[in-house]
Amino acid sequence: MLRMSKLNAHSSQTIDFMRFPLMVGIVMIHCHIGADSLPVGSYVVDLLNGGFCRACVPLFFIISGYLFFRKGTFDRTTYISQLRKRVRSVLLPYLLWNILALIWYVILSRGAIVSKIPTDNTFGFLQYVFWDQLGAPCTFYYEPPTTPVDYPLWYLRDLIVMSIISPLFYVLLKGRKGIWVLGALLVCFVAGLGPHISGLGPVAIVFFGFGAYSGIHGLDPVEACGRPTVFRAAAATAIWTALCVASVSGPSAFIRERCIGLGILCGVYALTCWASYMTDRRARIHALLTSSTFFVFGFHSLVIGPWRSILSKVIIPDTSVGMILLYFSLSATVTAFCVASYWLLSRICPPIAKALTGGR
Repeated sequence: MLRMSKLNAHSSQTIDFMRFPLMVGIVMIHCHIGADSLPVGSYVVDLLNGGFCRACVPLFFIISGYLFFRKGTFDRTTYISQLRKRVRSVLLPYLLWNILALIWYVILSRGAIVSKIPTDNTFGFLQYVFWDQLGAPCTFYYEPPTTPVDYPLWYLRDLIVMSIISPLFYVLLKGRKGIWVLGALLVCFVAGLGPHISGLGPVAIVFFGFGAYSGIHGLDPVEACGRPTVFRAAAATAIWTALCVASVSGPSAFIRERCIGLGILCGVYALTCWASYMTDRRARIHALLTSSTFFVFGFHSLVIGPWRSILSKVIIPDTSVGMILLYFSLSATVTAFCVASYWLLSRICPPIAKALTGGR
């Protein structure tokens, strides 16, 4: 008989501890800087950006999948209830942030972007803003094929689709066959097999499914990583580092891509181990940072472009050291600006802040 999955205090604190650092990793992904003439600087940035930081979004999918199925049982009433909750927590902020992003980009481009937006039919306009921007889709398996206007929000887009098809996850993952289905998903993920279409990306399917399996079978996803010890976390990090290095500098595209898949899996485990270890040592993230996580997620992509232009005039990336310094400075200052904006907005106009963060 399935039982309700309830996080203990340590696991709940571990998940809260992870949220903001994972968001910083996502900001770092989108602050990418590179130059063929600076191979050392580009290598370091690519190692962080295309290696270590790739594990951040999968962990958010695991948390979302777990929370969706944490009751263990699933019926029509549960399904409708969960979808209703996500109208406010996911769908509404998804719509609002993409609308704000469209307005912002129109202002920045002085209307030039309007020529790219289909205005001859409503469907084309809505597709451009809320589903995928025009242009060639990304063919790389471990990246989303397309993005909405506020491009980090592909995560919310895919999460909405995962929520809608959640009954399928329950049917496939419940019972003894669930572990085999989950194992097959993980193998396909590493091998680069499976759908790669907007809304049904492999990262969403595999890691939402991983969280769903934990919830359905009453497993605590943090406790499943084992006792939080520095040796366990360090060992996982060492393997993760080797895989990230191989994913950037492997001898062939095939090996590099397989190392990316394995690196993401190992990174998810390593990050959870470190968060669990730090929580066990009573480490805490300031409440403001944790509460601002979703706002940073929606807002940071709007800030990066203009701030990069300003900051690159102060920190000139004409050397590898300059490039790396600019990369870290851009990531840190964009994050800080977003947190400060959230703090200000939550005090000036709390209803707007709540709407943009889904009531969080």
